[in-house]
Amino acid sequence: QSQIPGMFTVPVDTSQLTSANVVNVTTVAHRRVFSACRARVNRIGRLEVAISVEDRVTDNGVYGFSLSVTNPLVDPADNVWSIETAGQISTLFPGVELWTFGSVSLTPATTASNFGLAVENTIVVEFEPANPLPSGGSIQLRTPPGFQFAHNFGACDGVLETSTGTGVQSECLVSAAVGAPGEYAQILRVKLLEEVPNGQTYRLIAGVFNPSTSGPAEDWRLQSFSGSVADDRLVDAVSIPGFRVVGRLALWTGTVQDNPTGEASGKVVFHFQAEGVQAGDEIQILAPVGFSLVGTSGCSGYRSIAGSAPAPSCSGARLSFRATGAGAINHEFEIIVTNPARTPKVQENFWACQHRRAGTLVAAAAFAGVGIVPVPVVRVNLLPGIRSAQSSGGSIQFLVTAALAADMISVRALSSGGDLSGSTTSCGTLVSRETSRVNVTLTVTPGVVSGLILKNVTLSSAGVTEWEVVTLQGGAIRDRWQGSGFTQAPKLQVESAVFSQLVDAHPSSQWRPAVGQTAEAVFELFAEATISAGSVIAVSSPWYDVSTDVTVTVAGAAVPVTAQPLSGLSGSAVLWGVAVQVGEDIPAATRLQVGVAAMPLSTGAGQDGWLLEIFASADDAVTTEMRGDEWSPACDQDYIHSLPLRTNDGQTADFPVAETYSLEVTALSRRGDTVQVTLGGLASTPRVGDNVTQLDAFGVVVEVADSEVVVEVEDGAMVPGEFTIGNQSLEVTTVTPFLPPPLTAIDVGVVIHPNSTYPTVVQVVAPLGFRFPEDDCLRPGTDTSAFLSCSASMVDLYSVATLVSVKGGAAVRNVGGDAVVPRAGLEVTT
Repeated sequence: QSQIPGMFTVPVDTSQLTSANVVNVTTVAHRRVFSACRARVNRIGRLEVAISVEDRVTDNGVYGFSLSVTNPLVDPADNVWSIETAGQISTLFPGVELWTFGSVSLTPATTASNFGLAVENTIVVEFEPANPLPSGGSIQLRTPPGFQFAHNFGACDGVLETSTGTGVQSECLVSAAVGAPGEYAQILRVKLLEEVPNGQTYRLIAGVFNPSTSGPAEDWRLQSFSGSVADDRLVDAVSIPGFRVVGRLALWTGTVQDNPTGEASGKVVFHFQAEGVQAGDEIQILAPVGFSLVGTSGCSGYRSIAGSAPAPSCSGARLSFRATGAGAINHEFEIIVTNPARTPKVQENFWACQHRRAGTLVAAAAFAGVGIVPVPVVRVNLLPGIRSAQSSGGSIQFLVTAALAADMISVRALSSGGDLSGSTTSCGTLVSRETSRVNVTLTVTPGVVSGLILKNVTLSSAGVTEWEVVTLQGGAIRDRWQGSGFTQAPKLQVESAVFSQLVDAHPSSQWRPAVGQTAEAVFELFAEATISAGSVIAVSSPWYDVSTDVTVTVAGAAVPVTAQPLSGLSGSAVLWGVAVQVGEDIPAATRLQVGVAAMPLSTGAGQDGWLLEIFASADDAVTTEMRGDEWSPACDQDYIHSLPLRTNDGQTADFPVAETYSLEVTALSRRGDTVQVTLGGLASTPRVGDNVTQLDAFGVVVEVADSEVVVEVEDGAMVPGEFTIGNQSLEVTTVTPFLPPPLTAIDVGVVIHPNSTYPTVVQVVAPLGFRFPEDDCLRPGTDTSAFLSCSASMVDLYSVATLVSVKGGAAVRNVGGDAVVPRAGLEVTT
């Protein structure tokens, strides 16, 4: 006899036990030794099969036999076998592992009967296959009698997916009814278009119509096949306990929100009617998964509209009425619901109403919920260009991580947003724009950051900006977000700005600072709000080299400061600046002066460029290399930075500065210079006399032996060289400069290089102590073709020669193919 697990059964027909499957395998000719068998359940609950021996069983023989059995639904907990014969019993040996589905469950959206209304239900079958299924195989689900799958001429909308929601490529078909009339069932067959591995959980989601009358729970049958037809090899199979079908409520309707947004709140109106209610019965409203009906106190926004019902109670997604008496309840009411972040799964997106008595379901009804518009993750950045204050034009970046695919992003400025009518973008195609809305076609991939940068947006008044971002696909809303963006900085009042030469600079402050010369820029600010200790005043300009030599004063008193440089790129221009951290509070409604030493790099006169901003801390004072109007990151590059508390938006105009001319001053008249010469081999030491003819800044005439020779002048001194006088050679071997004593009149040559300008007046400022003659200071006999007259005056302690140029200005002239720069010979007293 063989003891097999109690969950196995032996068919009543034992004729399957034949000589073909019970043999003595130790002989050449298979010889029948067993004739018949019977089965019974023994006293310990195990199935015992007794097999009659027809012939003698010899010692040490090896025998084999087979039994026809019906497998259980699942593996037995005690899956072992044993054999006993002639007082001998074997050790327990394991049975086979059954090929069946694991982790099986069936969940309906509603258990209510149809009452002939043909209301579609949704069921979800979860399972884990024991064996992999090939592409071309099939999974089949058979209903109990009375259920019908939803289909259209055999084609159905059944969905096969993994437990994580990844779809499995497949086709769904519903077969003709099978079974006796009145007890027929249907089969839903899912043909696999890709391999389905074992070892993971899958979901089969299908629409089904419940029976028209209530009834007990009956099993559903799930099978898998290696092919697409039922007569192919069966791979896995299992029976799944079904659900009891109950009566339908007389009335259950609801008016839900149109395109409700994820995590937002909205009003919903419900109406139900329950018949045959007894005292103590409970009417439960069950929201789809993820919704909440709970407010700060009880049910959120509950209000009775029509009919009467006991006061409700709410917990999570459930609202309950408990009846205090017998009779029908017909009640219409409204309630505020909080939506989930996104649409629940199709099998979970039902609004259900249940009539329960002592915990047992009496009647039920359900209707499908609408889709939730997911809330994307949105970040709104004000890009750090020069313009960032209220009423200015700036660039705004929207970083959108959407839940659903889309082909368009719509941006709407809410309160404190901005004017979008003049905006542009390079991150997509601008479809339309209005004052408060812009639509841009842009490919949006779920879970991936999509970036949109709008330039030339007129920023709103100061404060927190509010925005709405919507993604659309074919015009239909896919994701929606409303929320706060960046905080708009108010304007920083710069009441005055002065750029003057430093006290010890030369010349005096009578002349404006020039390019390449360091001067002091002083800004008077009005602090509308307190500037706390540790705050930073950032001062920068693309046209200046700003040093860390900084002063901050309030009412003439110095404020302790710590300065550090800022440098980088502003578009294509170099931006230099300084971050000034104040060491004490500066009260609100205070005027303060900020002075910085700066050197102009070019004559950017009249251009906007001085940017003054106040930051909460040194860390918030971002590097200036990302503060230019032309700078912008990639569309989807998240640029995290701190915006200023206040800013002048770079609208303090650049100071007018003078261009730097090249100026050469040389001694023309060298009275007293000693020239050592050799004439005809004889040494002579003639002196340059008053009768010497002065040529220009580059040469003088030396008189030797009643003859004259031109000697070149370089850097104000005559250059030695060889000359010829008549038939004799003259060699200038040494030149010893003679330093004139004080109050000596000398001639100087002035050469200027006015670049591309044409000055009509040139003022030459002599060093302190030198003085030009008050009458005409032009030296006769020198090249003065560029100027008409010269007059002298005193400015402070400096003597100034004012040269008036010829018509057209003192420009570089072309003389014989050579460029001749403006020059003049001037008389000056040491």
